[in-house]
Amino acid sequence: MTVKYFAISLDCTNFAEIPARAAGRRTRRTETGRELQRQINDKQDMLMRRIIALMMMVGLTLIASAQTDVMSVDDAIAIFKSGKKATADATLSKQGYRYKGVSTLLHKDYCWAKNVELSKDFLPESYGKGNSSVFMMATDGKSAFLYVYNQRAFAGLQAQVKKKGYEVQKQKDGSLLCTHDALPTLTFMQLQMPYPFCMVVTP
Repeated sequence: MTVKYFAISLDCTNFAEIPARAAGRRTRRTETGRELQRQINDKQDMLMRRIIALMMMVGLTLIASAQTDVMSVDDAIAIFKSGKKATADATLSKQGYRYKGVSTLLHKDYCWAKNVELSKDFLPESYGKGNSSVFMMATDGKSAFLYVYNQRAFAGLQAQVKKKGYEVQKQKDGSLLCTHDALPTLTFMQLQMPYPFCMVVTP
């Protein structure tokens, strides 16, 4: 009986390389995963920036639209500086305001209203389409009041004041005192119905 022997040669070097190759593949997969995650994060960041920009544009549009049917801060200042009912009539009638007479609700004031019907006591009875507002100027010319009925219109007036370079200081009662070296003082107050939001013009 003849017994044959076979010799098998193993290259141990190749076996040693197997774990290293596997580790390399894992490293490449990890790097690829990280790159994909970075791309996803970048796209999410870009999307969020676009959403924020869109929201800001919508907010500014709403504020602008809220101001289209409310007299401007410039007009209120110009009327106050003139101190004349004729100036107020000429300015406000062009913007759809109607003269209502002299109110004695708080002081003795000339009164104009837009998109709101007032009672004989100068209290709001009903509101028309659009932003409602009431402008009053003291008969002695020492003060003027612009009343609006929604937060957007109120914020729009404040934005106009900031653009004019007023210094704005918040008071303890929550009102905003706005001062300027060359312009009348403006005060923003949140009140209660029937006149919830008010801008006061004083020397």
